[in-house]
Amino acid sequence: KLQGGFTFAFTFAGLGNVTADAIVQQQEMTVSGEENVPAAEQVSAAQGADGAPAAQEPPTDTRAAAADGAPKEGSNQDTTAVPAAVDEGTKEEPAGGEASAESAAPPSDEKTAEPEAPARVESSFRLPEIDAEFDVWLKGQLDASPADAKDTEDFRYLTFSELPPFTDLHKSLMRKTMTPELFAKLKDVKTSKGYTLSNGMQAGVLRPHLGVGFTAGDEESFELFKEVIYPIVEGWHKFNPETQEHKSDLDPSKVVMSDEQVALFQKYVKSTRVRAARNISGYALPAGASKEDRLAVEGVLKEAFGGLPAELQGTYYPLGGLTSEQEDA
Repeated sequence: KLQGGFTFAFTFAGLGNVTADAIVQQQEMTVSGEENVPAAEQVSAAQGADGAPAAQEPPTDTRAAAADGAPKEGSNQDTTAVPAAVDEGTKEEPAGGEASAESAAPPSDEKTAEPEAPARVESSFRLPEIDAEFDVWLKGQLDASPADAKDTEDFRYLTFSELPPFTDLHKSLMRKTMTPELFAKLKDVKTSKGYTLSNGMQAGVLRPHLGVGFTAGDEESFELFKEVIYPIVEGWHKFNPETQEHKSDLDPSKVVMSDEQVALFQKYVKSTRVRAARNISGYALPAGASKEDRLAVEGVLKEAFGGLPAELQGTYYPLGGLTSEQEDA
């Protein structure tokens, strides 16, 4: 199941490439128009050196973090429409009837072993410099953060123990939406794939200039964290997921332009392109993806490419799979 949106890019004469986002399909808390996120520079939807998670405008890189260490907000996802949470299924106890021999057995003195916490990964991750007082607080949060199964050699996920003391530099919609009460309510919430409120906030905390400031790590995030995401979607896209349904109309005959607008368009626009971005349902989004998730997504895509009709067949090269000669060809 594929979900995503379209990005329209225009090349203007004398102005280089100017991108105008027209995200018209669903899903992306990596919200288009943002930079950062290893899903994407900010929520494709995506997955830097300053230590903030990149989104998730998403995903070109399946890495959950950008070079500066922030989960990408932009990538192959769009917050214009919010998909329903993934139904992972729940295990139900038998209702009525005789108790099984197992349930009737006397309790054992043995304690059930708890799952082991993720081992700490040696990391080159570095925090950005934002504000002297804030930087001290942030360093304390990093030092106290437990290991995360998604941590890598160059990226760390932080766990915020309290609402960040945002500075005047923090401009994101996440910062405007996140109240002490909302943070307290959701700080211990975790999706079935292990994505937390802190994971989602990290891009906006470590990268103050971002406009969205929150990344979704999987489909379930859109439901569990909708009290954060929905106001951000409305603020960014002027679309209310609670009351509106997303509608797409790509009929070019309905585009109305004045004679003056047509003249300007013909004078400056040299070419246009349309990029379709999609997410594969059931897999983590770039900001919350592990290495295994990314390899699994690659496997699904390789299989899909192999099923293309003959006229669309080509050669698939994984990242880093091209020789220098092939890159220059």
